[in-house]
Amino acid sequence: MSQLLWVVVLVLVFFAGWWVGRHQATGEQAASSSVEARRDAALAPAQRAGELGPVDQEGTRGAAPSSLSDPLAAGSWEVLLDSIDRLDRQGRRREADEARLRLLDQVREWARSGDQSRALDLLLAYEGRNPHDLQARLLHSDVLQMQGSLLDAMDPLLAALQFADEPLMIQRLRDALRLLVNVHESKLAAQQNLPGLIRFFERLSRDDPGYDGHRLQLARWLLVAGRFDEAQQVVQVMGLVGVTPEARSDLEAELGLAQSGLPVEWQDRAMHVEVSAAGRPLRLLVDTGASTSAISRSAANALGSAPTQQSVQVRTAAGIISAQIHRVRDVQVGQLRLPYLDVIVLEQGPPGVDGLLGMDVLARFPGLPGSSGRLGRPAT
Repeated sequence: MSQLLWVVVLVLVFFAGWWVGRHQATGEQAASSSVEARRDAALAPAQRAGELGPVDQEGTRGAAPSSLSDPLAAGSWEVLLDSIDRLDRQGRRREADEARLRLLDQVREWARSGDQSRALDLLLAYEGRNPHDLQARLLHSDVLQMQGSLLDAMDPLLAALQFADEPLMIQRLRDALRLLVNVHESKLAAQQNLPGLIRFFERLSRDDPGYDGHRLQLARWLLVAGRFDEAQQVVQVMGLVGVTPEARSDLEAELGLAQSGLPVEWQDRAMHVEVSAAGRPLRLLVDTGASTSAISRSAANALGSAPTQQSVQVRTAAGIISAQIHRVRDVQVGQLRLPYLDVIVLEQGPPGVDGLLGMDVLARFPGLPGSSGRLGRPAT
């Protein structure tokens, strides 16, 4: 009987030990789960797609939830970036992409609220790990514009264009860059800062070598500055990316005119130029004060010019008169060839000449006749 009692006692001791061990293991597992839960809560901003804010009419998500703002407020966004990297490694691309969208939304929120410095710090940290995120590059440019740094705002766009390959995104980047370029070019032009304009487009041609539109503008400003040989060198290496054939042809014509000049003769302190129209020679007085060229009635009859349906009011010594507009064919002024030219027909032109050469033609030359000897040269 005593032996049976001892067997019962041993069985009870065994089950008691098993029961204690099981509950101890369960407690440790619960504690471990609690640690994991706290860690996941810390990483929630970059992992939980369901916590995204509402999307507004512009397609931008609303204010980020507090779970996103708290770690970022302390500048601890490296935790979020680590989380995005881990999601990518685990193949959880959708969650990673949604986390990126929320991060960029936070950047926009800070930038729009006036905290551009913090927005840029987060963007730089993010771009360091995601250099090919084109949306981030566009946003980077926008934030810099908010700070008033137009030149710096071009850098993210130029960098993105080096690896962008989707046509719609390339066009979007180009449009954003073109707007900034136009603003800065207009500013320098208003200041008549030719050296600054030339340096600006030299830099763009160097930083964005695949786009010939920058070279077109560089050649134009070199032409305005009178640096014809350098402009010619730029034109020789210029392709048609961002340049129409017509724009290139016009530039080459302007360069040719600038290099050849407009040969004029000086007589009684007035400049005269020999031109041809409809195969006949004409002698015209250079008049920079006239907006439109004019010929005498006798010259119009000799050329057989055709009247148009237009007429203009002309101020003469006898008062204001109405004059017809004629179209003259095959006009050549120096090296400038025009298929036609609309001119005013005067009943009585200036003495000794067939008419006046006005700014409608002279403006096609890069400068005014006689300036620095470039476009007009006195007869010897």
